[in-house]
Amino acid sequence: MKKFAKTISSLPFSGKMLIRLFVFGLYGATTRSERMAKFWQVLSLLVLYIFFHGIQAEIGFEALHFDAPVWVRIIFGLYATANTCVVLTQIYLLYRITIFLFKASLPRIKRNPPEFSDVEKVRMVGITIGGQILFFVFFLAYQ
Repeated sequence: MKKFAKTISSLPFSGKMLIRLFVFGLYGATTRSERMAKFWQVLSLLVLYIFFHGIQAEIGFEALHFDAPVWVRIIFGLYATANTCVVLTQIYLLYRITIFLFKASLPRIKRNPPEFSDVEKVRMVGITIGGQILFFVFFLAYQ
């Protein structure tokens, strides 16, 4: 599962920018109370992401039943598969942060989270928004 999560995390989806920031905040928490507060923040974010990516995956699987050309169904299938993989990765991340919460020792110093370059940010947002627009244009056209 770890290899699967790393593979999905390497894909240029924009949601990982915020997730990385929150998770790194949790990993860098220097007190137990700060760690708990950061844990609840990450937990809330991931539950929200899991819920909405789950809805998107369900819409993608529903769209596979539309009377559409094969190439459009391939787009629907890729959309549903991508969202399903993202949900599985986020569930695995929830598992990992929960284990970290109870097992890891507190760090002595805070570190800054690694940053994405501006080019990476633009690419991730462009790919995410482009995929959403492409899917929903065909979804509405063949509904």
